[in-house]
Amino acid sequence: MTQHGTPFTERDIAGMPTALLFGFTFCPDICPSTLMELTTDLKVLGADGDRIKVVFVSIDPDRDTQAHLKEYMSSFDQRIVAVLGSPESIAAIARAYGAKYRKVPTPSGYTFDHSSAVFLLDRDGDISAILDAREPQEQRLSKLRGLLR
Repeated sequence: MTQHGTPFTERDIAGMPTALLFGFTFCPDICPSTLMELTTDLKVLGADGDRIKVVFVSIDPDRDTQAHLKEYMSSFDQRIVAVLGSPESIAAIARAYGAKYRKVPTPSGYTFDHSSAVFLLDRDGDISAILDAREPQEQRLSKLRGLLR
């Protein structure tokens, strides 16, 4: 399901270049930074940004409810879709792309250690490139434009 309460399946990205990332809304730095970078990148790409599906997969189904995701995602480009699902479905998607995450107890509850990569999927759903959080914008934009070719 998306942050808007609509169903979401693999068919929603079939045949479309996709930027796929895994994270959680209580992430203190990597997730909001990456989502903000993608927001900026989509703006720079202009109309070409409409041709890339950006999907944020929540790895925290206990706290990332549909309502919470909707509020959180309002800070980012409206073209970015947040999806949530069962722990099993999230784990299956993460395994399919090699994304890693694990729940880590903290004194106030828990957090997650997780992959910070953004997986760029071609129209066939295969990984064509990976965006790294430390890449300069021009390098990210080059990879995103390459995804559209």
